Amino acid sequence: MSDAPTLDDDLTTGPRGTLVAALRGVPPTAPTLCTLWQARHLAAHVVMRERSPLRIAGATLRHRDAARERGDEVATLADYERLIEDVAAGPSRLLPTAWFPMTNVLEFHVHALDVVRAPAEDAAPAASAPVPLGPRTRAAIWRSVSGMARLRYGRPAPRGGVGVVLVVPGGPRAVVARGDASVVVTGEELELAMVVTGRERASLATLSGPDDAVAAFRAATGWDAPGSDAAAG
Repeated sequence: MSDAPTLDDDLTTGPRGTLVAALRGVPPTAPTLCTLWQARHLAAHVVMRERSPLRIAGATLRHRDAARERGDEVATLADYERLIEDVAAGPSRLLPTAWFPMTNVLEFHVHALDVVRAPAEDAAPAASAPVPLGPRTRAAIWRSVSGMARLRYGRPAPRGGVGVVLVVPGGPRAVVARGDASVVVTGEELELAMVVTGRERASLATLSGPDDAVAAFRAATGWDAPGSDAAAG
């Protein structure tokens, strides 16, 4: 009998459980891949997005970071654990954010890696093995990431003017942007999501293609630039 853990491939409980486990594995002031956010700020962002979206919108209009303000209130480990419990519980069923839980699949898995792969100060993002995911989760992430890639790389500038092809080894393939020369980004679905959401340096995806095209894409995306991790959220 195998001792391998059973993957939670439920699109409602699996991603949330993965994020909660990542948050519980670090202290509240642990760094994340989201610029200026520690683990407590990321947890606050998730809770506020689900329970107080109008507060986030209002803070944005006033050029304030609501998640950072709420996270700064988390002063003790007990405060942090209560915040994580709120992440685990999710929103009230009466709130619209509870009606479409599948919209959280990509975000929660990416945010879990924001915590797990966060670099130490002045260091590259932490190395990490690929995350094992079930087939339903992988399919859901692929649907999201292929659509997001078409939006991000729709204009030539964000991709250095080259074409972009996403490839999952042994799985789907998508031409998300066309150009005279193209780069191929290869990796598991979640690794591709890390690239498309601006977390290139923390992704295990590989980049191939003509040297000039690869160089142009790397420069345009900031793939190799120190401090090029994702903006908050």
